[in-house]
Amino acid sequence: MAKRLRGWQLEMESGISKQAKASKALEKAEGLPESNLANKLLFLWARGQLSATLVRELADCAIQDGAVHEDLVAIAQTGNWGAQPGNVHRQLMNHFCSNVKIAESFDVWVPCTHPKTNKDALEKASIFLPHMMFAALGQNYPEVFSKLFGFGKGTVASFWKEVAKSGDAKLKNHPMSLEKDWENTTIPLFVHGDGVEYSNNDNLLVFSWGCLASNLPTLLSHWLLACFPKSCGKKETWQEIWKHLGWSFEALACGKHPTLDPDGVPLEKGSVFFPMKGKPLHQGFKGVVWSIIGDHEYFSNTLGLPHWSSHHPCWECDAENFTPCTFGKGYKEICLEKQKFEVYTHEECLVDPWSDHALFKLPGTSSCMVRGDPLHILFCKGLYGHLMGGILHYLCYFEGPGVRAAKKPADRLAVLFSQVQVHYTQQQCKNRLTNLRLSMICDAAKPWSKHPVLDCKGGIQALAPCPQPCPPSSFCRDHREV
Repeated sequence: MAKRLRGWQLEMESGISKQAKASKALEKAEGLPESNLANKLLFLWARGQLSATLVRELADCAIQDGAVHEDLVAIAQTGNWGAQPGNVHRQLMNHFCSNVKIAESFDVWVPCTHPKTNKDALEKASIFLPHMMFAALGQNYPEVFSKLFGFGKGTVASFWKEVAKSGDAKLKNHPMSLEKDWENTTIPLFVHGDGVEYSNNDNLLVFSWGCLASNLPTLLSHWLLACFPKSCGKKETWQEIWKHLGWSFEALACGKHPTLDPDGVPLEKGSVFFPMKGKPLHQGFKGVVWSIIGDHEYFSNTLGLPHWSSHHPCWECDAENFTPCTFGKGYKEICLEKQKFEVYTHEECLVDPWSDHALFKLPGTSSCMVRGDPLHILFCKGLYGHLMGGILHYLCYFEGPGVRAAKKPADRLAVLFSQVQVHYTQQQCKNRLTNLRLSMICDAAKPWSKHPVLDCKGGIQALAPCPQPCPPSSFCRDHREV
């Protein structure tokens, strides 16, 4: 006796549902090359620029317009063709990412604060161990590994050659330099930390890492280490996370899988790390942390370095911040003739670290490797932000020296920004500032109460892009006319 069809199966066989149309289209799609549209949708989803549900809807629209590629069908039918949107992301991961061979995350139990009860809690934090990611990339994606870690035109050896030429004191007696052929096998790494907004009332503290000699763009060369909500995290949270990350970075600096766990106990059978203990990560390559990048808030509040409001605010020198401070030691002193700051050496910082953070416990790593992020120093309320804010403030309120503008400041700013849009088009700029308001420069109600600063975070980089260089023959003539 034949089984009676019901529900969605009956609709599919009768041709009522979309699944029936898709299955017929799929039969025609066999042997077709890759779908550019499907690849683009998946790329935008992976980058976080499109949500999983929106990607599914766009693929569904393409099928309704006659597209027949199997990848588009696979995207469109996730979440039961959109009837269950909560399943779309998971099904996209299962279908398109099941064969991704990078290292899986490792769960760590961390103490934290419960966001609703504000009481102490114990929760899992998923982290990506750098030595495991390093080994997985080398074994499964050798071409990506080569580009990601600087093998090619910008070789690792040339990087270290330039470091040695500059006379960098951090290279002297570094543990890596004591091994044979270290210049060709040791990869210079950076660790970056910063807060990232993910809700209206909270931020994520995110750590990432990568190679200083990478041949790939920034967005493709950063790899996630760990993240945790700031409202839930506390000092003990990150101490536990960094106990594992520091252990992993030590293994990466040795170029071998560890034989001891993060607590210094020999690995036992049953541990995910036991089968690999003592084995090389990948062909004798290793990596050392050479640069620690971020903003000042991250350095002070997260890494435990001196705070800018403390009496001794600098970890690089002996600057002072109190009244009356020693002559020439005041950190606000910008006159070079009066400065008497003494810069601390790498050796001094190794002997007496400023912080007990796990990063500074890595062999050969000191606070001298801490480097300010140019984005914050120059743009985010930095030097360039003050400069651009002052220029825009002047253009909005004055028509010349001492002559107040007749038009409203907001109207003058709108005219200026329209001209910026014209330059964007002429220069074919990909990164653009999408909006420019008077409130980004000053308080419109009290425009003279504070020094003007252009506050649009990283978008300030795109406000005044560099013009295209003139041909050599016309360079002098064009600049004389200007």
